Amino acid sequence: MAEKENKKTIKQEVINSSLWGFLDKGSNIITSFLLGIVLARLLPPSDFGLIGLAMIIVGFGQIFVKLGMGPALIQKQDITERHVRVVFTTSITAGILLSIIVFASAPVTALIFDNYKVIPIVKALSIIFVISGLQIPSSALLIKKLDFRHLFYISLVESILYGFVSITLALLGFGVWSLVIGNIFRRVVSLIGSYWYVRHSLKPLFAKKEFHDLIHFGTGETLSGIFSYFALKGDYFVIGKLLGESALGLYTKAYNLMQAPTTQFVSVLTNVLFPTAAKLQADEKRLQRVFLRSMSSISFFALPLCTLLVLVAPELIYGLYGENWQGAIIPLQILGGFGIFRAMYNASASFLRAKGLVFQIFWAQVLYGIIVVVAVWFASTAFGLTGAAWAVGFAIFAMWCFMMELNIRSIRLSRLDIAYTLKPGVILAFVLFFSIQGLRMSLIFMGYSAFPLIKLGLFLLVGLFSVLITVLFLPQKWFNFVLVDLLEIVEKRVSSKFILYLQNIINFIK
Repeated sequence: MAEKENKKTIKQEVINSSLWGFLDKGSNIITSFLLGIVLARLLPPSDFGLIGLAMIIVGFGQIFVKLGMGPALIQKQDITERHVRVVFTTSITAGILLSIIVFASAPVTALIFDNYKVIPIVKALSIIFVISGLQIPSSALLIKKLDFRHLFYISLVESILYGFVSITLALLGFGVWSLVIGNIFRRVVSLIGSYWYVRHSLKPLFAKKEFHDLIHFGTGETLSGIFSYFALKGDYFVIGKLLGESALGLYTKAYNLMQAPTTQFVSVLTNVLFPTAAKLQADEKRLQRVFLRSMSSISFFALPLCTLLVLVAPELIYGLYGENWQGAIIPLQILGGFGIFRAMYNASASFLRAKGLVFQIFWAQVLYGIIVVVAVWFASTAFGLTGAAWAVGFAIFAMWCFMMELNIRSIRLSRLDIAYTLKPGVILAFVLFFSIQGLRMSLIFMGYSAFPLIKLGLFLLVGLFSVLITVLFLPQKWFNFVLVDLLEIVEKRVSSKFILYLQNIINFIK
């Protein structure tokens, strides 16, 4: 009986946390998308390329600020106040040291990138390390408690204020500095919000026992993070160095658009799956079910979104960002085709981390990083930005294969199980392709020419309609896992008079 109640409690926590997480990421996608359009109209691609170069250094340094201590707090089942104080002390010490080092070595950064415009930007952004060090314990504790409601509030406020500050400064002619100041400001807002909801002692503590309790997992997490970041930003480094800041700005726009609908969605699942899977790490059967359902859910949502990006990329770029960004169209179409694999391998890492297999993730990231840097270097030299996009797509697919294999061995799955998780998304992707391309060919045949935004709207409406028809009329057993999960989430939040009807639908589908 107690075990049944425990299962019910965990399921309710996951559903509730997922709801707030999706609300958080959904609002973040919308605000980031709208802000990206406005800022792209106010600033040239070269400004985004410059901030992209500087953020490579900042992002890499933050790995050493964290030292894996935040995830270690989440993974460890029994923690005390002393563990939290040790994490705070370690993080803030690392943050101050990294801030000094990066500030002083900004000229070296300019030599590496062969671009001296980044020197003052890197110096200004070095303060982010101190801010991150202060925030790590409270953010980790919010995630450990699955308190995604307050994380949503923090994210929404910081996005709105970031937009207000950045757009105002861009209108006043601050150029790239509108992005620099905006990024610093949003980190400060996030720090204040995190500590407001989770207070902890600010008294430093260096304790050997508590440090050892966390550092093994933290070391593996840090090593994995280093090569993960090396892999994820290796393409930025090579493109910025070989092709220049304008090309990097175009590539950054394409990459961000590719990952916006998938990464944001998956980050919700990752934040929920990691602490949940950590609780279930000894129950292999339940881990298998959670893994397969999560991968199928990602396929159901992410694969159609990636297909949609590939199909409407020209209308999206021309209609929303303008002709200055047309160089991002082909990279967006290429990267969009591989977005589903990136989404799935990112989520699958949660199960490996939950079982403490952080060093296996580390070696996977090593392999991925080598493939990215080597492939992008040669492809960029030979085929420019298009070649770089294909190289990154190949690396993403290789990483997906490797991460799936690790999970197959870790929780004893079959390769057929993994392949079957793609089925819902593949069905919807084919429906989208034929419906949108059919409409496109019809418009061309009729000689109908319209503004890109109008065509984009038509494609989105037809695509959405075709997907809804498919889900409603194809055999429901193909989509049951998603429908049941969605209806259970909705059931928790609607007024009582609808609960009975929803429960009847859930029981019928089950």
